Amino acid sequence: MKDYKYRKIDFPSLILKLVAMLAVSAFMAACSGNDDGGNNNGYIYGYGANNIANPAQVTTVYSQNPMNGVSLILGTTVDNTMYYNSTSLNIYNGPVAFIGTMNVQANWYDFYSSCQVPPGSYTVQSVNSSAMSAGMLAQAVLVANPGNIILEVNAGMINGNRLVALPPGGIRVAQSNGINCSAYFGGSFN
Repeated sequence: MKDYKYRKIDFPSLILKLVAMLAVSAFMAACSGNDDGGNNNGYIYGYGANNIANPAQVTTVYSQNPMNGVSLILGTTVDNTMYYNSTSLNIYNGPVAFIGTMNVQANWYDFYSSCQVPPGSYTVQSVNSSAMSAGMLAQAVLVANPGNIILEVNAGMINGNRLVALPPGGIRVAQSNGINCSAYFGGSFN
């Protein structure tokens, strides 16, 4: 038989290490607030308009999902050199970016994963500019904070001052608080 040497477990030092790890974790969680203290997640110029040559906010669009109690108010930024001749988003062709707020009235749950968006007010901005042609919006990716909530606007349309995103695309929540959401989390907005 082999002779195994067993190491004696020192519970006081183990508890001390556990308390130290919890203290460091609590400190890091407390420092990751939404004050953007140096954490810009790579988003330059605030709202994805960094690749728009001559950015100008031209209008505000509204969208809501009454079934889930979610509403969006988004300032719309376009390339002013391209917008100058069109004077309307319905005939504008060029890049577009959004910045604004999302209000969630009640817990918004994904029935197919552990994703959820808690009630509250969130700041929203485009990750990158999207392409728009005659009021039709190619896929736009937005981030809402706090919570680093990634929203995908699929096959959206701006009609007057309304952002309309209906099935099969709609507005999808792709990620919330670092948790990947199911392909079904989201809904129709108009």
